[in-house]
Amino acid sequence: MRIVRWLLIGLFALITAEVALALALIANLPRMSAGDMVEVRGEQLRVIDEGEGPAVMLLHAATAHATDMEVSIAGSLREQGYRVISVDRPGQGWSSLNDPALIHLDAQGDLLAELMTALGLPSATVVGHSLGGSVALAMGLDHPDRLDGLVLMSTPTFSWDEDHWWAYRAAKNPILGRIFCTFAVPVIGSLLMDAGARETFAPDPMPEDYVQEAEIRRLLNPGVFCANAKSRLVLTSDLAELEPRFVELSVPLMILIGTEDPVDSSYAAQPLAALLPEAELHEIAGAGHVIHHSRRDDVLALIGNFLARR
Repeated sequence: MRIVRWLLIGLFALITAEVALALALIANLPRMSAGDMVEVRGEQLRVIDEGEGPAVMLLHAATAHATDMEVSIAGSLREQGYRVISVDRPGQGWSSLNDPALIHLDAQGDLLAELMTALGLPSATVVGHSLGGSVALAMGLDHPDRLDGLVLMSTPTFSWDEDHWWAYRAAKNPILGRIFCTFAVPVIGSLLMDAGARETFAPDPMPEDYVQEAEIRRLLNPGVFCANAKSRLVLTSDLAELEPRFVELSVPLMILIGTEDPVDSSYAAQPLAALLPEAELHEIAGAGHVIHHSRRDDVLALIGNFLARR
């Protein structure tokens, strides 16, 4: 009995220490460093809206937020004479996700179209990276009158059979998911963050200051991780619903992808470009997934040329 008692005491101490560590890590996650909160349909969206000229809206990927776009291409686009709006998609960064439907591509696209109205934007060119590009694609289908052009960077467009990451499946559980996101994600994520980010960039090297400058550790916030997991889990089914409508896309479209992007070409760039002959397809030789960082100058030149023709 004495052994059992000491084992229980040790287990309690271990759990207490883990909880304390998780809460300490959460308390030290990045604070919002730029932007304003804009209310749209009961949601608070973090928006960085600066510059003058034709409007360009930047939509970030699944494991990022608006700062990722700000430290890569936003500043240069403003210098070229554009009003650039970087947005935290619902549930990501510092934006809220009160409506559960906002994990879906079309619902996010609808909300962002309403954000444009709130910002006084009749239309904009929308540039999206990865899952942000999938949201932009939904906007192009549902709100073509609001888009001057559409740029998809490293974007999944067609559905595929995906073996979802175990952490996303764990986060989805209605009871245990919140516990997992609150007490396991900050600890495990802190250990795996740098390696995971480097893997996302591969085969390109990750900039040494990327995780800090892009404030990627915000993903370890329990609410943000849970929201991201839920949106990733429905991505392929959402794309399957959009696929039959791709032929309806009437917005000027440019597709950018690295030839070494692990987002397989069978569900990314080439099939969509083949379906839409007027779309521009640019394959960046040797580049991986995060091309707006790793091949920034190439991407800026291509986007700049595309914008100049709108």
